[in-house]
Amino acid sequence: MQKDYDKAAAIFKTLRQFLPALYMEMLCCYHLGHEKKRSDLHDLILKEEYRLWQEKRIGFLVKILPESINLNSPEWNKPFYKFAHSREISEGIALIYKYLDQYEQKHGNIPQWLKFIDAGVVEEAKQGLSAWQLLEESKQELEQFKLHLKQKGLSELRQSLFQYFPEIPRLDHLADSAAVERTFVQLVKADKAWQNLEKYQLLLEYLLHKNQLPAQSVIILNYYTYLLWLESCKKSGKPAVFKKVLESATKASLGTIVGSTVLQTVVSLPLSAFTSGVGAGFITLLVEYLKHEIKSSDEEISLPDYPQFKADFIRYISEMMDEHGDMFYARYPMFNYENWVRQQANA
Repeated sequence: MQKDYDKAAAIFKTLRQFLPALYMEMLCCYHLGHEKKRSDLHDLILKEEYRLWQEKRIGFLVKILPESINLNSPEWNKPFYKFAHSREISEGIALIYKYLDQYEQKHGNIPQWLKFIDAGVVEEAKQGLSAWQLLEESKQELEQFKLHLKQKGLSELRQSLFQYFPEIPRLDHLADSAAVERTFVQLVKADKAWQNLEKYQLLLEYLLHKNQLPAQSVIILNYYTYLLWLESCKKSGKPAVFKKVLESATKASLGTIVGSTVLQTVVSLPLSAFTSGVGAGFITLLVEYLKHEIKSSDEEISLPDYPQFKADFIRYISEMMDEHGDMFYARYPMFNYENWVRQQANA
């Protein structure tokens, strides 16, 4: 360890024109027990801090004052470097204050020329990021940039969806979320081929980010789409997939399902950013729902119309909340709107 401090001190010594390096060299001397060198470095640091103060520049022994950041300025990020350096040398700053305290105890006061030093800088440095604020015009520019990115992403997504859904222009003009839900269900139920499940997930993603559907509706419609897909598997010559998923749901424990290749079959389905973002909870709840609704793998899924399914599913989620208590959200993090679910279930 001593060799490391020796090497570091030698390197910092070559960088003394850089104030943070002086602090770090002094800190190395402290750990090495080189009191004379450390004392000399105290003096160098204090003289440099005083010079900066006289030039109306900011060193590390004055409080970080609120500063507006103009993103159009070539050096807009300079204050953040200052914050980073103050965090890096915080131990050295603390040693300077300790030195000044000891000097004051011994002599009754610190030299007049050091009166510029502010107390409490170490704590201030820890909270330094809160001291900076964006200029109002920079805030507006950032918001406009974020909006531009969102609109660009939505435009690209819309373009890719248009090849599957010529109805997109009609959907775009629907302001009522209930009407959007109905239109989406009509599109899904009209699909006889089921060659591309992902397109429906992407459409839901699009409607979510356009604020045409709330998150809870997107979740329920995702489940409805998956269940329609499973229902179609048996009818469209894919009974093997249907039977595997159904057997998992009716015979295996949830722990077995989560670790099995059967769940992998389900997980291998394309997931939108929204459904993949909620993690395995989405799939495990799908399997739990199948276990609840279907008693054997010989049974077919017979989904009711969407309004009835939605009411039944909300009621099921409400029961799951009561059963699992606080653990419900740990298992199924996508449901963060308990009051909404309960209100709908009791309606």
